[in-house]
Formats: sequence, C-alpha cells, structure tokens
Amino acid sequence: MRAHCVRRSPRARRFGALALIVAALPTLAGASHRTANFMVEAPTREAAKAVAEHAEACRKSIAREWLGKELPAWRSPCPVKGEPDWR
Repeated sequence: MRAHCVRRSPRARRFGALALIVAALPTLAGASHRTANFMVEAPTREAAKAVAEHAEACRKSIAREWLGKELPAWRSPCPVKGEPDWR
C-alpha cells in the first residue's frame, strides 16, 4: 500500500479556510465562563456565568447530601453548552 500526498490548489485551500471560519462563527459569537469544575459556553457572558455558578452550587449541594462533604476539584473542567430556550 502506498501513501501519497494530495496537493490542493491555492483556491481550494482558501475555500477550506473560509469553510472552517464559517463553521466556527456560532462558537465565536457566544461567551464563556470557567469555574474550578465547569467550562460553560452560552450566548452571553452573563448567561455563561449564571450557568457555571449554578452548576458549582448544585455540585456542592449534591456532594454534601450524598457524601457528607464537598468533592475536590476535577482535574479538568466539565464542558457545558448553554442554549436559550425560546418557548
């Protein structure tokens, strides 16, 4: 089996870069907030902060209720994506 490199034209490379940017725009338009245990992405900074703080409060409350103590921080934050509910 032989591997070979496919060469792209400059136009194809520009189109690929443009497609990547367009695909990333929804993520770039939002905001994020990080706590010790959560990394929240949401449409606004205020929403991201509110979700992250609520997640931390719930984590502490549930740990105390189930284990009788708080848990140590996770090694890496849990990603959370907040989306508006337009009902």
